[in-house]
Amino acid sequence: MELDVMDVIYRDFPVQYSGFEEFDIDLGLAGQCAKHEGSSINTLSNQICFSGTDYITCDMGGSELEWGEDRNGIRGFSIGPDKTIEVTKTMGDWSNKVWVTKGMVKYRLDYSQCTGEEKAGTPGSVEQAIAGRYCARPLPNNGNCYGADLQDWFTDGNHTKTIYALLSFNKNNSLYEMNAINGFFPLDEYHGSDLTYGKQSVSVWCPRVEPSYGWLADCVAWRSNGHPLATEAFVNSRSLQSKWHNYHFTMAGTGTFKYSSTNNDVFEFVSNDDLWVFIDGNLVVDLGGTHTPAPAKININAHALSEGWEDGSEHVINFFYANRQTDGSGLRIRIGLSSLSPSRFGCN
Repeated sequence: MELDVMDVIYRDFPVQYSGFEEFDIDLGLAGQCAKHEGSSINTLSNQICFSGTDYITCDMGGSELEWGEDRNGIRGFSIGPDKTIEVTKTMGDWSNKVWVTKGMVKYRLDYSQCTGEEKAGTPGSVEQAIAGRYCARPLPNNGNCYGADLQDWFTDGNHTKTIYALLSFNKNNSLYEMNAINGFFPLDEYHGSDLTYGKQSVSVWCPRVEPSYGWLADCVAWRSNGHPLATEAFVNSRSLQSKWHNYHFTMAGTGTFKYSSTNNDVFEFVSNDDLWVFIDGNLVVDLGGTHTPAPAKININAHALSEGWEDGSEHVINFFYANRQTDGSGLRIRIGLSSLSPSRFGCN
């Protein structure tokens, strides 16, 4: 197995940036995400369910189900994405229901930031998506889950710190995989003396309302020392080094590829929090919102058939990931590509 890379643009955000570290539990029924903490609201279209090996929108007959009931699929996700029905019924492996906030971004990427050759191709075309893949960004669609200004999460400026980098994949034939679902903290290495950015959380879920969990002491101490900023002195004094990370960041990744019908490719994604994936500039994966790990799959042959692709045709994938809370960060990508375009930010 060899390594390959994909171009990514990280944007680091200061603590308390708009749309980051917002918790529905602080707002009750006024919360903006798919699952309102402390309420009985059950947005069925925003839940992740399973039917065999397929990820589907939940259809629970309009009522909340108790754990263990299995109607049109299994609810919940943990570390997978492919676990058997028998395993999913084990509470330890599938302890969480997962709600995602769909519809946060528009169907087509925005290319208004593009200049010069990046503006090639007619609006809505594959050529536009390929030429503008580095300058493209998603636009907000409904403002849900504190995303009214989410275009700024993928735009330089606005108090962001931009880092051009490479995302490494393990490559086995045409399969590229990056698995950091148990902890994705790519910006830790850029931590410095400027505490506006860099590591600022000790991974204790600490909303503004008073928590009642086992780590209450760490939460109270964290808030009293400038929540959500955690200094090195605070981390060291409480022996929390292993939990000290940079959580507030986004990542925009892109690569072109050639379609081959004989590969029978399936693209797989798992994210915690927001993840939006676009192919040729159009939305194909919608895992918006702040949530525990949530999965998605794309059958490329089926997608190609619906789009009228020809064998050997060139296409582009863009994915946009946002980690907006300080209680975890995880990402897994598995993509089958007959070829990956050379990197602009380094050598592959």
